Amino acid sequence: MKDKKGEGIEPGSFLMWAIFVLIALLAILYIIWKWDDFANYIGSKIFP
Repeated sequence: MKDKKGEGIEPGSFLMWAIFVLIALLAILYIIWKWDDFANYIGSKIFP
């Protein structure tokens, strides 16, 4: 999908991508920060 001006990225879609990337990075950092809790929880479920 290209608009009539020939520009590839619109400011709105760029903002959406920026927010999406920011949320993804925060989620990854949160999982890494809480990895011990996740590992202990999953381990207790697999090996009770």
